[in-house]
Amino acid sequence: ERALLRDGQAREAVAVDLSSKVLAEARRQAAGLEGITYLQADMNQLPVGEGPWQPGSFDAVFGVASVHHCERLDALYAALQTLLVPGGWLFLDEYIGPERFQYDADHMALINQLADLLPDRLLTTASGQLRRGFRAPTVAEVVAVDPSEAVNSRRIVPALAGRFQVEALRPYGGAVLQVLLANVAQNFQGADTAYLRALMQAEEDALRQGRLEAHFACVIARAL
Repeated sequence: ERALLRDGQAREAVAVDLSSKVLAEARRQAAGLEGITYLQADMNQLPVGEGPWQPGSFDAVFGVASVHHCERLDALYAALQTLLVPGGWLFLDEYIGPERFQYDADHMALINQLADLLPDRLLTTASGQLRRGFRAPTVAEVVAVDPSEAVNSRRIVPALAGRFQVEALRPYGGAVLQVLLANVAQNFQGADTAYLRALMQAEEDALRQGRLEAHFACVIARAL
């Protein structure tokens, strides 16, 4: 929201989060920048008709790394369709991979094959933990950290049908890199960027060959 106003792409913005702490930090970073209203709300049940949540009052809605936390996806899309002006824009940049990160055996085998090609220093976290033997987390493990994590991620794009017309869909991978680089991405600097480029190419090859699906995508859609 701050970038949109600073770049002149919007005059006013309503920024929403469920966490009061996140909102407080956002307000701090937006100090001196006019035009942003920060509100605490649950995207699973937006209060349409209250306050700024008036039908047809938004030209565009942006969901960036957030909608994959939505449990009531159909209710969210219905609310956004109502809040947007006719033909209003919806932009999403989201994780669209398997719910709760339930990756299959072939997926994890490829990640471990690539990890076996890397030196230990690149897979060692800042706390000294060596990350090898990658596996998909159990549902219980994911829920224990965040019950909303990737709860409906596979449905993010299909559920748009009937309420939005998808104008552009741009998948951009992540099936390997998100898992393999978690907590160690900072190691791939300087001369070691060659390893990073090789991992990126390996992911691209697997996507092209149909061995993997893209786990992240940008979507531009218009309200019907």
